[in-house]
This record gives sequence, C-alpha cells and structure tokens, in this order.
Amino acid sequence: MYLRQAEQLLKAGDWGIEHDNASAAAVTAVQASISAVDAFLVHHLGKRSSGTEPRESLNLVASSTSPAKREIGQHLQRVLVRKNEVEDLDREATLGDAKELVKHAHRLLDIVRNQLDEGDRSVGSGLGPSDGVWPERADGVTAPIVGAASISWDSGPEFARIPLRRHRHDNGWAGRSRTEMSDEEGMKIVVNPHGPYRVVGGVPLAVQTITPNTRGESWDWVEGRSFPLQKEYFLCRCGRSENKPFCDNSHLRVGFVGKETASRRPIERQSEHLDGPTHVLSDDEQLCAFARFCDPGGKIWSLIGQTDDPKVRDLVIREAAHCPAGRLVLREKATGEVVEPKLPPSIGLVEDPALRCSGPLWVRGGIRVESADGLPYEVRNRMTLCRCGASTNLPFCNGSHASIKFRDGLE
Repeated sequence: MYLRQAEQLLKAGDWGIEHDNASAAAVTAVQASISAVDAFLVHHLGKRSSGTEPRESLNLVASSTSPAKREIGQHLQRVLVRKNEVEDLDREATLGDAKELVKHAHRLLDIVRNQLDEGDRSVGSGLGPSDGVWPERADGVTAPIVGAASISWDSGPEFARIPLRRHRHDNGWAGRSRTEMSDEEGMKIVVNPHGPYRVVGGVPLAVQTITPNTRGESWDWVEGRSFPLQKEYFLCRCGRSENKPFCDNSHLRVGFVGKETASRRPIERQSEHLDGPTHVLSDDEQLCAFARFCDPGGKIWSLIGQTDDPKVRDLVIREAAHCPAGRLVLREKATGEVVEPKLPPSIGLVEDPALRCSGPLWVRGGIRVESADGLPYEVRNRMTLCRCGASTNLPFCNGSHASIKFRDGLE
C-alpha cells in the first residue's frame, strides 16, 4: 500500500511540474518520499513513521541494518533540506524546488522497489499514512490530503498557492526540533536599529574563555564569571560602551551605524560541502568567528578526508562541535544527522587570551534572533553575534574583533 501510494503521489508530482504547479508538486514529492520510505521501513523493521515529517523517517532509516539505508538516508536528507529551505524563508516552493524534490522522491522509490523486489513485495501492504479520503481524478491519479483540504486538480491560482506543510520542523541542529528549542520558551534576541541587542526571556549570560592545549592551539571552552539572571537586558553592539557587556547608549554618542548586511539564506545553501569517508563537512566561511578550534591535528578541511580512521574522526567531530559560530557543521553520511552536542540556551561572552582580545556573543541552544525589521534569522544551535561593531556581516561576527584587538575589560 505504501509503495502504491508513493507511486500515485509521484504521478501527481510529475503532473504538477508539467503544469507549472510548483507548490503542489513539492507537497506531493515530500509525501511520496515519506510513503516510499515507509514501505522500506515496514519491510525491514516492521514499523513505519507517523507519515508527517521526513526527519522522523530519517531517524528510523538509521536504525535499519539494510545496506541500502545509506543511499536512502542521503536522498531523504536532501528532501528534508530542500523542504526546510522553503519553510525557513517562509515562501512558496519554486519550480526548481519542486523538480529537486521530485527527483529525489523518484530515486527513493526506485531504491525501495529494488529492495522489495529482492524480498516479498507484499510486506509493504497495509494501512496508508493518511486516514483521510484520497479523491480520484478521472484518469485515476489520486490527489493526496494536505492538512484538512485536498489538492484541487484545477490549474488555477488556488492550486498554485498550496504551500509546503507548515509543520514546526526539525532544523537539523543536534536533533532538536523547533518545538524543543528555546524560542518556544520565550527567549529571543532583538537587533535594535543602530543600537544594542535586546535580550528577553531570562537568557543566562556568562564569560566563555577559549583555552589552549599544550601546543597552544584552541582546545576547550571554560566558563567563567556569570551575571545575575535578568528577564530583560541590553547588550552593547557598537563596542564603545563603558559598561560592557551592557549598553550605556554610547551608540548614540558615537553615531554607530549597525545596518544588518548578513544573508537570510539558510546556512545549508550558503555552505561549501566537503565529502569524507564517513561524514560530510559543511563550511560557511563568512560566519568564521576566528576561534581556531578547527586547527589542531592539521586543520579540519584536511582531516575530513580521513574520517575512516576512528582517531581522526573523533578529532573532526570535536573540532566541528567546538566552533562557536556554527560555521562548521558535521553530518553523518549514512543518515544525514548533524553530529554535535545539545547546547543549553544561553549567551557566552567570548574571551580569547591567546590573541589578547575579547570575542563575540556566543548564542547557544537555538535562541531566536530577530532582525531590526522584525523578521527572524534561521534558528541555530550555535551562532556568534558581533559586539565589537566592526563586522562586515552584521549582525554576525566575522572575526574582526581579532584584527582591531577589541577588549571588553571582563578578563
């Protein structure tokens, strides 16, 4: 049943692309991918997903012992990434999005067909992932249920406006969904126009110091002085306050220009992806906060190609996870899962004794950051915000604090 549903959904997806109905094609491709993988899961594990989110299906695929799980995981991860890109930017799917989603859905269906052909194809039968009615067109193609309403087979504007399902999806960071992340708890940071960061929701604030190993390389984080918990406070963004880390309105005195220049595109789309034997490293260089945890052992970009060596793999995992900015993100090739610790929602005041300077605000645990225009940036487990005022990628840090030798006097 799941396989048949995937086939029917993909017919609908192909029809949507043929008739330039990108949003509907995208919806059906995502659902087709889930249905195809459900057929695989029932065959190998005797269970299926809830039928709503690719992330859940990915986690179940990872628990399978099938040799095909790696290839299935890769295609399903690409479906998840493209779906999340559309949702993160709060836009409708384009024809390019739809074609990409349909392409990976077809590949998933082919892989699953081959798997079931090697065994008993009937094991994929059973109840489908939807309890709703599946209305049928005159030519026999079935229209899937999307939320409470089915897709219309008109070629008119209502058909074209169907968006990807607005689930509060998993954004891929340390396995934490947005419902688990701290913007659900009311924590957020608001960028004031040419002024400070307004922090609300009782966000913990403490000094975080970069400490070296015996060779003088950045190796660990050590937490230092913590500040009394406040429901709301304002952190200096211009770098000129005499009461750092807090704002004292010096931005007005110096005429600080803090126009935001950072891209709103999801990090995944901005990153370069380096393929290793067991892991894929995503690198968004413009986010570099110059903490240098990527240097030990010969630099992470050289080490990623040696991750079939357990010792090297452990070092790569450590280096990527210690990057405060989230510039470096490591994923398992087999499952697409991000490899990094779940960080507590908090803000760290970075200190870098080796360079004799103070660094950015280290925002941890998925705290929501809102632009001065009211729109949120991508929610991430790790990011760094500029507090020296010199970054060219505002509001994010780009390492300029090191070149200007910014000091906050907290050491």
